[in-house]
Amino acid sequence: MRILQYLLILLFPVFIWNCRSTPGAEDTSAEGDTTASAPAEVHDKGASAEVPGKGAPTDIQINKTSAIVQILSIDVDDETSYTARVSIIRKFEDPAYPDLAVEHGQYEIKPNFRLDDNGNIMDNEENAGLKAFSQKSKGDQARIEMFMTKDGWLLNKVIK
Repeated sequence: MRILQYLLILLFPVFIWNCRSTPGAEDTSAEGDTTASAPAEVHDKGASAEVPGKGAPTDIQINKTSAIVQILSIDVDDETSYTARVSIIRKFEDPAYPDLAVEHGQYEIKPNFRLDDNGNIMDNEENAGLKAFSQKSKGDQARIEMFMTKDGWLLNKVIK
């Protein structure tokens, strides 16, 4: 047991050294900085909590697609529960996140509302944009951020 403790103590600095970023690969421009402009709840709680009672667990956002999309169809139960089929018209690259979507691809997206500690939808700008998206019609265009989870694509933000 003592040997295992010594090995952990010796290997910990090696692990930390390997986890650091590559020198010279840092982007000092504000364009590549996603931590300054993203809402705190995205960084603190992950990015994907669904509407209460819908049963989806919280996921961590590890990819992001920022794009202008055209709505092909939208099925609305209410402003917080809808599914939209969209086609990507134009993508915008963000070097901080991998982008899994392809231009001219079609995707089915669901809203990713920010929730408070009690599981209720918060009253903030991101959620207002997601609610407003439910009012759009077939053929409308919007600039959005979406990401893929194991359960499908989530609409994270509607950009004005």
